[in-house]
Amino acid sequence: MARLTKRERRKKANRKTLLAVLCMMRVVNTVLQLYLLITDLIAERHRQRLQQKPHLHANPNYYQHQIDSLNRLIRQSDTTCHNQLRVNRHTFMTLCHDAALSVVVEIYQTAVKFNYL
Repeated sequence: MARLTKRERRKKANRKTLLAVLCMMRVVNTVLQLYLLITDLIAERHRQRLQQKPHLHANPNYYQHQIDSLNRLIRQSDTTCHNQLRVNRHTFMTLCHDAALSVVVEIYQTAVKFNYL
């Protein structure tokens, strides 16, 4: 049986590391989706109990201020983003993209459920 060269051993170790990182990202993604689902269920039950429409701010600049603040954190520098959010910009953008996709799927499912489509 032939021995592996240093390059082949390093390549094999890198594959294992990459696989471990991908598995961890899937776990984190699953946990975040479960968290969003649970919070949504709790909010929905709370809304049903109060029988009120969800509250939206009367001031449209309120949400714009939050968006501007978040953009400032992300776009200023990678160090600022990491210090404030504890993740680098690429990871944060990936999480935002996954969350946005989850919301789109949920909106579509709700629209189908209530025959809006």
